[in-house]
Amino acid sequence: MDASKALKAGSFGLDALVGEGCGVSVRAVEGDGSDSKTPVMLEFYADWCAPCQEVSPALEELAHEFQGRIRLIRVNVDADSELVDKYAVYSIPTIVMVRNGREANRIIGAKGKDQYRAAIIEALK
Repeated sequence: MDASKALKAGSFGLDALVGEGCGVSVRAVEGDGSDSKTPVMLEFYADWCAPCQEVSPALEELAHEFQGRIRLIRVNVDADSELVDKYAVYSIPTIVMVRNGREANRIIGAKGKDQYRAAIIEALK
């Protein structure tokens, strides 16, 4: 499945990618012009990362809460070096909010659900 189809095939009505080798392109994240107004929440994670496993459920709940207003894309750092390099991710979990094709804000490390909610609300302004 190519990345654009995978983005649309997410569970819970989300544009979520999970697993090895999904190969999300920068264009898929930053938009091709048709959907660039919808903010994207990039969740940089690894399967072996315990803090990442703690954060994921909260992010999925927030994606439900803001369904249709944000896109959640999970990026496995072990499988997708293009986005890791593009967004200079050196620690995980890292959450990057992308709005209008540009980074709006970033949260490094495991934080509480309220901090992630605040980042989403800021990106929606």
